[in-house]
Formats: sequence, C-alpha cells, structure tokens
Amino acid sequence: MLNCVRRVAVIESIEADDDGWRGVCSLPLRSWVNVVKNPDFVFDVQKTSAVDSCLSVIAQTLMDSCSISEQKLGKDSSSSKLLYARDIPKYRKLVER
Repeated sequence: MLNCVRRVAVIESIEADDDGWRGVCSLPLRSWVNVVKNPDFVFDVQKTSAVDSCLSVIAQTLMDSCSISEQKLGKDSSSSKLLYARDIPKYRKLVER
C-alpha cells in the first residue's frame, strides 16, 4: 500500500518522509486490523473465543509493525506484545519497503 502512495507522490512531485506516509495510511491500517480481528464482518463465518483471541494477537502485531514509535516492554506488557516482540523489527522492515 505504501508503494502505491509513493508512486502517486512521485507523479505529483510530492516530497515527504516515510513516517509521514505512515500517518496518512493509518486509516487503511485500521480497516485491515478491523477485518483481521473481525472476519465475520466480511465473511459469513462464526469465530470461537479461541479464534478471537488468536486474531486479536495477530491484529495487535499488525498495528505494532506499522507503528512509528518504539515498543517499551516490561513485566506489565500484554502477552500479545511479548509473544511477537522479537519479530516486530523484521516486520517493520517489511512495512518500510
């Protein structure tokens, strides 16, 4: 998605840093997180509480991967943040591309 925004910026001769584009793309991110967390909004499926918990972790990981700010993890951090804490930097690099 960011590549598409960058192409439009080149065509329109707009210069901006990548962090600025992430801010512009927060609305699509919210939409994707909503679809990931609530597939029953889009598809005719029922989700169990176990599946709902897993989808919440995936949605949180997606939000953390697209976040500009660094995570501060501690003993009070949620298990979803702790579960993928090592992988978030890799995912951020993928988002930056």
